[in-house]
Formats: sequence, C-alpha cells, structure tokens
Amino acid sequence: MNNVIADFKIGDVNGDKIPDYIYLTGKKEIDSNFIYNLKLTVKDGFSGKCNIYPLEFDGGYNPQIFLGDFNNMNVNDIFLSIPTGGSGGYIYYYLFSYLNNNLFPLFDDKKFNKGLNFDINYENNYKVRVSNDSLDKTFIIDVSNKKDLYEELNIYDDNGMLIKPTKGTILYLGGLFPIQYSLDNSFELLAKQRIIGISNADTLGYVNSLWKYKDKKMHLLDVTISILG
Repeated sequence: MNNVIADFKIGDVNGDKIPDYIYLTGKKEIDSNFIYNLKLTVKDGFSGKCNIYPLEFDGGYNPQIFLGDFNNMNVNDIFLSIPTGGSGGYIYYYLFSYLNNNLFPLFDDKKFNKGLNFDINYENNYKVRVSNDSLDKTFIIDVSNKKDLYEELNIYDDNGMLIKPTKGTILYLGGLFPIQYSLDNSFELLAKQRIIGISNADTLGYVNSLWKYKDKKMHLLDVTISILG
C-alpha cells in the first residue's frame, strides 16, 4: 500500500487573492490503479495551514480536480471527478466553494449524481419514448437500425409492432463537464446520462442537461438528447 497524490492544482480558492494548493490524496495498492481513502486537502497560500476533508465517496480511478468559478463570486471553486471504472461508465462528482476557508457544497452530491429521471418506453414502429412529465419533456428515438436484433428477441414483430411492453433505463451521471455558456465568466455544468435499451450494451443515446448555480442552488437551464451515429 502506498500513499499517493491523485491530483494537484494551484489557485486562489479562499478569496484572498493568494494562490492556494489543492490536493486529492489517497492510498493505492502496488498492483492496482484504484485509489481509495480519498481526501481533499487545501493548503492556505498565505498561512501554510492545511485543512483536510475526507470524502464520503472515496475511491476510484484517476480522480481529478478542476478549479473554476461556478457561483459567480470571482473566486475559484473546487470541482472533483472520481471515475469508478465500472461497466456503466459511472463517475462521481463533488463541487465545493472554499470562500473564506469554509468548505461548502454547491450541490447535494448524493442527489445530483443520480441525474434526471426519465421513463424509457418502447413503442410501435421501432420508436422509443424518453419522457419526464415533471419537466414536460418528451423525446422520441428511432431504433429501426436495430430492428433485426429486436425482432430476433421478440420485442417487435416483422411489421414493427411491439410484441410485449418493454422498458429501457437511464443511468446515473456518466459525465459532468464544466463549460462557459453564459456571459458572466462563471462556469456551468453539462451533465450526460446514458440511455440503455434491453441491456447495458444497448446504448440508445444520451440525455444532456445544462445546470447553473444561482441563488444558492443549482438551476436546470436546458435538456436535450443526443443519439449515436
């Protein structure tokens, strides 16, 4: 077992205009790339004092730090991404403000990492309906390119009629990317969730949601869908 620095960044995160030192540290076995017991450490650039914060979700592959202003306070916030390495492409995320040396989450990590919930239902004529009633959002995916597979599995008959009710699934966040979408020089977050059909290997597309921190909480700005090919 070795103690390792998983990632390291320099930037002012407490607002005193002096660069601070931000570390993600953990432990790693010699024969593995998995880093566990992850901790966030912030070393004050002025005083040299270190504050260490254990992370509840504390293990993954190639965890990374990104510094940027997400709450429009003109000070860097701390964005952490922790890939799990699983077959679902699941990545866990944190976003913290460290203004005035106080670590404060800018979203509820347990809730936010689940992403948006959509109902995924197969319909006649090789169509899949992706819907969220509370958001009043509905998208239709054409899956006719998979007709031979779905007919072989008795999901559709050879006329494209659904043989039995069939549902797909939307996965938790598989990507969360800092982007600058607005004109205020702060960052938004673009979230991606994979839509799967009859199995994890059956990717139908992605739900993309755009989020901005404002008035002490995350606001959903837009939802779109993208498909492969």
